[in-house]
Amino acid sequence: MRIFIEKILPKILSYSEKLDKLTVLIDEPWVVNDDSQKFTKFIFRKDNSLLISDNGSVTLGKWDLLNKANSILLEFNNSLKLYNHGFLDEAVLILKIDGGSDYFVLVNQNKIPNLDLENYLESKYVNKQDGINYRTKQSLTPKSRAKINSDKGEIIIEYFSSPNMPSKGDFVLQNGKNAPNGKYKIDSMFFIHVFNGEIEKTSMF
Repeated sequence: MRIFIEKILPKILSYSEKLDKLTVLIDEPWVVNDDSQKFTKFIFRKDNSLLISDNGSVTLGKWDLLNKANSILLEFNNSLKLYNHGFLDEAVLILKIDGGSDYFVLVNQNKIPNLDLENYLESKYVNKQDGINYRTKQSLTPKSRAKINSDKGEIIIEYFSSPNMPSKGDFVLQNGKNAPNGKYKIDSMFFIHVFNGEIEKTSMF
């Protein structure tokens, strides 16, 4: 697991939320992803209490965010440990022990019921960057490509549905990579909304 995390982190860091994205973190079933056969679940509560379920047996702990240090303090199993932010989205939390090389990886059971962390990260982020549609994992050939001057700089749109007409699902690139998430004005009235390198929707405002 450590080797996989070290290889993939540089490719996905730009998609990470900050640790203070509490709506992602709180009251979700975060399952420890490691090489053991134990099933350990963490639930972060609003009052900074921490519920830890080991195969159904529950103990209590505490958690505290250290925003300026970009770290989180976890107290459980009679141990107090400081972890630094590695990666966070709605389904995955990757932490790294402060001053060490060990990772602490949690997977949201609601978002990834089979707990297949590797497939989730590769399909959602890495394969997409390589020009592979993560929903089908099939190589795609765009019908056309166009360079466009947007209000956020030059972008390239790869059209898969209607040639030269931006549509939901078309890829958007900037400097050879997925364009950053956001709203792009591409002419006097027309906008595209980009998420994870794809057009999520188009609008006239």
